[in-house]
Amino acid sequence: MLSPLFGVVTGGKHLAKTTFNELGIPVPEPLGSYEVIIIVVIFMTFATVNNVLVGVYNSLMQTEQRPRFVVLIGLLPGLMYAFSTWLIFEYSDWAWTHAGWVILMQTPVISLINCKQIVCNVAKQDLFPIPFSTLWYLLFPLNRLLPAYLGMQQGLTTSKTGHPLLIDEAYVAFIVFMITGFWFMHWAFGTIG
Repeated sequence: MLSPLFGVVTGGKHLAKTTFNELGIPVPEPLGSYEVIIIVVIFMTFATVNNVLVGVYNSLMQTEQRPRFVVLIGLLPGLMYAFSTWLIFEYSDWAWTHAGWVILMQTPVISLINCKQIVCNVAKQDLFPIPFSTLWYLLFPLNRLLPAYLGMQQGLTTSKTGHPLLIDEAYVAFIVFMITGFWFMHWAFGTIG
């Protein structure tokens, strides 16, 4: 469905599928040829990492114990979240065409990271710094690299760029979303109960 508000500006394309160049916004390359939704994903990733950085900085300034630099281990969740975003886009053609779904797929992981930080800060608990739920994003490179490593070229599906895959990338995204979503709900119900 076309938006009447943006239909004239975007030439009938949906705003999220429009590039900055098509909108006439002077943005330097390569950003000018990116779709708007890709920029939103990049912005959200940087904002999340910044949120973690600010939380770690605040903890560093309020920590009375020595050595204070130990709180820097709190950077790991943000770095692992940024790394998982990179993995998705590096090893999946699906992510570049469905960036909005990528945001939704990563919601359970970032919610778990933020909720754990909030609970640990309020309850004065130690935060286990490694969010293991981000490791499920390793399924994206495994899905693409394992067939080539094993020499399997027939009977498999392929990505849009011709890479052999074990299963379609949309299914990998769904599997990762379901596992991380249940992981978050298990933690939330366990914390509340």
